[in-house]
Amino acid sequence: MSDNYFAEPARIQAGLRQMFSISTSIGAMVDDFVMDVRATRDWPGQNDSFAQEVIPQEQKERESSCETAIALSEAVKGVAHGTSINLTSIISNQNNILDAIRDHRIKPNTSGKR
Repeated sequence: MSDNYFAEPARIQAGLRQMFSISTSIGAMVDDFVMDVRATRDWPGQNDSFAQEVIPQEQKERESSCETAIALSEAVKGVAHGTSINLTSIISNQNNILDAIRDHRIKPNTSGKR
């Protein structure tokens, strides 16, 4: 494993903006999907024999579809959040290193060593 560390914060920030945009879009799509699925709730009927046969399975599928869509939205949000935290760490490390370089250039080495 290499001891080198390389990161381009500007590129990560651009990717992060895209992830948040995707996350927002997915969230809106999930909301629309859930509302559309709810609107079809009564399609199999309510009290007849067909409804009694179909509704339990249809309800499970509807709930499963909604849960999957919500989980996908949350996963994208989680990746974006984790990337945001990593970016903050990268920028902090970069700033600390640049500060150390500046301090080293400003303060003369008085120990006699080079």
